[in-house]
Amino acid sequence: ITPGNTTVVDFGTWIGPTLLYHGQFSKRSYGIEADPVAFATVRHNVRLNENATSWGGRTSVDSGCVSRPEDVGILTMRAGKAPGASMSGLGKVAQDRGARSMTWKVRCYTLQDIFENYWRIPKPYEDVFVKIDVESY
Repeated sequence: ITPGNTTVVDFGTWIGPTLLYHGQFSKRSYGIEADPVAFATVRHNVRLNENATSWGGRTSVDSGCVSRPEDVGILTMRAGKAPGASMSGLGKVAQDRGARSMTWKVRCYTLQDIFENYWRIPKPYEDVFVKIDVESY
């Protein structure tokens, strides 16, 4: 990562530790989180830094997930115990409790759609660092 030049993309940003850390020295930092509880927390953390720091305005987070083109749309996420615990996913999850697992709907996008239409990351993707954290997909 080249300070001031690299764009950082954090898929599965959870509550934002990686996103906020890299936001301090990246050109721009983008995160996406599918878990509604974790998303609310990371969105709050990003907002706390927007005006309080010199780098806060370069960091943003969106709700959703990235998937294969054939899976784009609204998918069902699940958590074994409760959302927000960092182990939710689209497939079988840790501590899966079958029908008793918590579930919710999430919009999934293709990587190209997120990069080009939402975050407007220009091609070629020469100085982009991508961190992917998916427990169960």
